[in-house]
Amino acid sequence: MSVIAPLALNFAALVTGVLAGIFIYRQKMSYFTNARVYMAGACFMFSGLVGAAIASKFLPQFAVELERVVVTLALLSSFLVFLLALHITRYPQAKHLRKLFFLAKEKRDYKFFIYSAYIWLGIFLTWIPQFVGGIRQFVVETYPAPVVVGYAEWFALYLMILVVCSWAYPCLELLLFARKTTNKLVKRSSQIFAISSIGISGGSMVFNVALNLLGIYTSGITSLLTAFFFTLVAYAFKESTVLSAYFDVFSRRLGVTHEQIVGEKFLLEFDPRTDYQTVVQDFVLEAIANEETVAVFTSKESAVHRVLENEKRVLWFFFSPTVSAPLKVSETQTFVPPDDFSILLNVVHKVLKENNSRKRVCFVFDNLSNMIMSSDFGRTYHFLSYVLNMFTSDNATALFLLNANAHDEKVLSSVRTLFINQLEYKKSALHVVKKSFREIEMVVPLDEESKIKQHL
Repeated sequence: MSVIAPLALNFAALVTGVLAGIFIYRQKMSYFTNARVYMAGACFMFSGLVGAAIASKFLPQFAVELERVVVTLALLSSFLVFLLALHITRYPQAKHLRKLFFLAKEKRDYKFFIYSAYIWLGIFLTWIPQFVGGIRQFVVETYPAPVVVGYAEWFALYLMILVVCSWAYPCLELLLFARKTTNKLVKRSSQIFAISSIGISGGSMVFNVALNLLGIYTSGITSLLTAFFFTLVAYAFKESTVLSAYFDVFSRRLGVTHEQIVGEKFLLEFDPRTDYQTVVQDFVLEAIANEETVAVFTSKESAVHRVLENEKRVLWFFFSPTVSAPLKVSETQTFVPPDDFSILLNVVHKVLKENNSRKRVCFVFDNLSNMIMSSDFGRTYHFLSYVLNMFTSDNATALFLLNANAHDEKVLSSVRTLFINQLEYKKSALHVVKKSFREIEMVVPLDEESKIKQHL
C-alpha cells in the first residue's frame, strides 16, 4: 500500500500534466505561438519527469540515472517558464526564441543571460562531475525499501539558490507586470501564473530538497502539487484573447497604453528593405486582441498580407486593376479598384456604418505610394483628406503606410501635414517622429517594487 499510493499520485500528476499541455497547445493563437509553446513545453517536460520518477520505482538499478533525467527535465521546464515570463513582461515583440535572445543582447539584459546560464549550469552539474571528477550529486538510500535517491548537500544548495532566484526574477517580473496593468483579466492571469510558479518551485524546494536532506522522502506529493498549479495556469490562460491581451505590442512600442492610441491616425513611413510589415502585424493583432473590427486595404501579393493571411478576423480589401466595382468573394475578402477613390470612400463609409459608433474599428491602408504612382498626387491627397475627415470618431483608429524612398521631399512634406502622429520604420526600428498622445513611463515606482519584494 505504501508503494501503490505514491505511484497513484504520480500517475495522476502525469495525466494531468499531459492534458494541461495539450489543452494549452491547442489554443488558436496565430501570433502568440511562442508563448503557447513555452507553456505547453513546460507541462510536457513536467510529465516526462514524472514518468521517469515512476520508472525508477520499477527499475531501482537505474534509479540514479533516472533521477538525472528528472532533474534535467525539471530544469528545462523552469527554463521554459522563465522564457514565457520574460516574453510576456519584457519582450512581447519577440516572435521567436532567437529574436528574444537578440533583444536581450541589444538591451544588455545581463540578468537574462546570468539566469539562463545558471539553469544550464545545473544541467551540466547534473551529468558531468560524477563521470569526470568522481563528485557525487546524488545519494542512494536502500533502507527502508524501496530505493530512494537524495541529493548531495552541495547540489541541494545549488537547487535551492535557483528556486530563490526564480522568485526574485521571473516571478517578481510577473507580479510587477500584474501590478501595473489595467486589464483585469491580464492582472488576474499574471497573479495566478506568478503564484503557480512560486508554488511549483517552492514545493520542489521543500518536499524534494529540504526534507530530502533531513532524510524525509515524500514521493508523489510534489508531483501532485505541481500538476495542480499547472492546471491553474491552463485555467488562467483558457482563452486566447486573455493571453493576447498581454501583447499590446504596438502601443507598448510607442510607450503608451492601448487606450491612448484608440481614435488616433498614424502615418508610417517605411523602408521596403526592412521587415516593416511586423509593425502592421503588431497594430492589427493588438486591435483584434481588444475585440476591435479590423479592415486592411492592400494587394494580395503584399508583405502585409503574407504576414497576416492566416488571421481569420481581418476584413481584407484587395486592390485589383481588373475590377471596376467592389467584388466580394467571401465574408472577409473583397476586391476593389485601386484608383477609383469614390468607390474606396464608399467602402470605408460602409465599414464604418456596419460597425456603429459603439464598436471600435481599425483601418490599415497599404500603401499610399502605390496610390500616388498609379493615379496622381493631387487626387491621392484629396482622397486622404476625405478619409481622415471620415475618421472623426474617437472609435476609428487608422494606420497609413508610405514608402519614404519612393517620393521626393515635397510629396513627403505634403502628406505629413495631414497627420499629427508620424512614425518611421528604418533599420528594423520604430521611431516616433511626431505624436499627439501623451507618452507615459511604463515602469512601476521603486517604492511599489520594494513592497512586492517584501511580500516575497
